[in-house]
Amino acid sequence: MSVSSLKFVRYLKSFAWVILGLFLLTFTIHYARGTFFENLTAQTKIAVKLNIEIQELPEMKFDNKENIKKINCRDSFELVDYSSEFIGYATNANENSDENIATVNIFLKNTGATLWYGEETACKNKIQLGTQNYQDRASIFWSDVKDSNWAQNSDKNRITLTQKLIGPNEIAVFEFKIKIPEKDGIYREYFSPVIPGVGWMKEKFYLDFEIGEPLAEDREKINIANLSVASNDLIGEKNIEADLGSQMIYLRYGEVRFREAQISSGKPSTPTPKANWTIHNKQKLRVSSGSTPYKMPLWLGLKRGRYGFQGYGLHGLPYLETANGYRYWDEVNEPKMHMGMPVSHGCVRVEPGFDEIMWDFAEIGMAVWTH
Repeated sequence: MSVSSLKFVRYLKSFAWVILGLFLLTFTIHYARGTFFENLTAQTKIAVKLNIEIQELPEMKFDNKENIKKINCRDSFELVDYSSEFIGYATNANENSDENIATVNIFLKNTGATLWYGEETACKNKIQLGTQNYQDRASIFWSDVKDSNWAQNSDKNRITLTQKLIGPNEIAVFEFKIKIPEKDGIYREYFSPVIPGVGWMKEKFYLDFEIGEPLAEDREKINIANLSVASNDLIGEKNIEADLGSQMIYLRYGEVRFREAQISSGKPSTPTPKANWTIHNKQKLRVSSGSTPYKMPLWLGLKRGRYGFQGYGLHGLPYLETANGYRYWDEVNEPKMHMGMPVSHGCVRVEPGFDEIMWDFAEIGMAVWTH
C-alpha cells in the first residue's frame, strides 16, 4: 500500500472516531436530560398536581464545581437591571412519603441585563423567590427538612437559588421541598423573584397544588382567586368587602378574602356611606336618574337597614353615549381611569375585568360591607 493510501486510511479512522465520540456525547446528554426529566415527573404516593407542568425540560446550565472555583461578583443595585420570564414547573418523586414531602422545580429565565447569583456565592445580591399576594406571607408549604432550600433566616416565605451563577437569557431552577397539607383541596400560592436589599421583580406567577381529590366546587372557587389561598378555607357565606380608605374591594367567603381589585368610591362632597348592606338588585346595565344619563354596566344595587335602597351601588366604569350608540365619553379611556381615587358620586366603581367577576359572584340578599 502506498504512503498516500496509508494516510487516507488513518484519516478515515480518525474521522470515524470523531463521529463516534460526537454521537456518544449527544446520546449521553439527551439520555441524562431524559432521565432527569423522568425523575422530575415520576408519580408520587401522595396526589400533588400543578397547574402548568412543563412537558419538555428547558435548556439549563448546571454548575461545574471543578471549573467554578471563585465567582467575581458584579452586583447591580439597580432594580431596572433585573427581570425574569416564567418558563414552567415540574415535580419529582416523593422522597419520603412518611413525612409528606414533595419536591417542586420552578424554571425562570433571566431576561435582565445583569447576572443572578445563588445562595452559595459570596455575592451580596442573591436571587430568591418570595411569596406574593400578600407579599412575604408565610407559606403553608414551608418545610425545614434537610436541603429544603427554604431560606433559613426568613419568615417561611423565601426560596433560595442553589445554582451559583445565571447569566442573561439563561434558565434558573429553583428546586425546593414542600410540606404537603393534610386537607384535600387546591392551594394557590403566588411567587415573585426578589433581590433582598434591591427590590422585587415585576414577574408574578402562581402554583395550584391539588392535594388529594378536590371537588368540582374547589376548582370553581380557586379559578377566580388572585390571592394566595386554599380552596378548603373558602367555606363561609359569600360576601363583598370594600375598604374606602385603601380604595380596595374584596370578594370573600366568610372572612377569607380570595380576590381583590381597586375601586373609586365617592368623592368628599358625595361620600360613599360606611355601612352594612345587602344586594338589592342586579342589572346588566343601569342608567342614572340624574341630569346626566351615565350608563353603569354590571350594576349591583345596595340597600341598608331602615334606609332601604337610596341609589347606591357597585358597578363597572360609567360611560355616556348618543341615541344611536356613539360612545362619546368613557371612563375606561380616561387617564388612569381614576381607580384608587375617590371621585364618584357615591357609588363604588370597580375596574374592568373585575366588574364581571363580581357581578357573577354576587347574589340578591348577599352581604356587602363598606368601611
